[in-house]
Amino acid sequence: MAADGTVVGSVSGGCVEGAVYELCRAALESGLPVLQRFGYSDEDAFAVGLTCGGVLDVFVQRGGDPAAEAALAAAERDIPVAAAYGHDAAPAPTG
Repeated sequence: MAADGTVVGSVSGGCVEGAVYELCRAALESGLPVLQRFGYSDEDAFAVGLTCGGVLDVFVQRGGDPAAEAALAAAERDIPVAAAYGHDAAPAPTG
């Protein structure tokens, strides 16, 4: 998400998009990274539509990470890309 609210890509096929958008806005404003878990047993996740029974961890941080910047640059050029983040690992763009 850009500072002007422009979004590139999606998360989970759309069922948590609104909540992730708000996480991005909060991270942009505060400068602090956010890790949010969405899952079937989480009332907030159910409210945004993650009813498939799975769990989705979403990590959001402000720009500046070279791997994330490379993934965004590729997406802006319509090159398919995904960025995978582990809880204890740096982002690793693939595509």
